[in-house]
Amino acid sequence: MPTRSPKPCKQFGCRALVTDGAYCPLHTKVKQKQVEETRLTSSERGYDYKWQQASKGFLGKHPLCECPDCEAGNIRVRPSEVLDHIIPHKLGDAIESGDPERIAIARSLFWDRNNWMAMNKQCHDKKTATQDGGFGRGRAGQKS
Repeated sequence: MPTRSPKPCKQFGCRALVTDGAYCPLHTKVKQKQVEETRLTSSERGYDYKWQQASKGFLGKHPLCECPDCEAGNIRVRPSEVLDHIIPHKLGDAIESGDPERIAIARSLFWDRNNWMAMNKQCHDKKTATQDGGFGRGRAGQKS
């Protein structure tokens, strides 16, 4: 398989060449640290004790993955391990914005049980990466 041609690291002033990703290993770590420092904690994003109990109860009543692939029989049915929000609530983003109306809408979506789906972690990670731009993809609905 052919390899990609090296390109310069996107960090201004860095002369390192990279074949994978946008930044050299050093600046990748720096960028990750910056994101981690500014990101709200899981509790601040709504995933507190109340959420943990609600999630555990929901998964107890929905023991199998409900993702479209498992439901359609495209893959072997897997046990549910995580609770997914079908429509992403973006509560953390809403809280960071400080907009009371946006926060109320996100909280409503967060706690709406009709917006919950029991999923296997592997299926959930695939869905989240597709929507949020993981595995080198752009965000769903955005042009790369």
